[in-house]
Amino acid sequence: MLAGGTMWLNRRARAAGAEGYGDHPVTAADATLPEDADLPPFALAILPVVSVIVLNAVLTWFVFPNMSADYLAEPRYGETTLSSVAGIWAIIVSLVASILLAVGLNLRRFANLRESVNSGTMGRCCRSSTPRPKWAMAPSSPRCRPLR
Repeated sequence: MLAGGTMWLNRRARAAGAEGYGDHPVTAADATLPEDADLPPFALAILPVVSVIVLNAVLTWFVFPNMSADYLAEPRYGETTLSSVAGIWAIIVSLVASILLAVGLNLRRFANLRESVNSGTMGRCCRSSTPRPKWAMAPSSPRCRPLR
């Protein structure tokens, strides 16, 4: 399946290239990294991804099964069981921990952490220096509140 899918995608890419797709003037969106870019080593860059997988497995197989969560059966908690929410809890905890790990390991690489988080989570709607297209939300919108 992998070989067939790869061959099909390469065939379609060649056909699109023959029609002129991909030929465009260089713009700011095509910018390349400068030679002196301060990038982390590969092992450090892949560590948050590995931590999501490892933490998810550890939480799912070892931590949550050994927790006492009888309180979840109460009506105010939705009368559920730990086994029905453990999967989503594990991935949420794993993702949050890995995001914090990535930020912590690369803290010195951020010029402005707050601005990076805001532009990464809100996109263009919270960048005041960039002209907003008509479809972008106004900064006063309750859905577009940058971190302060």
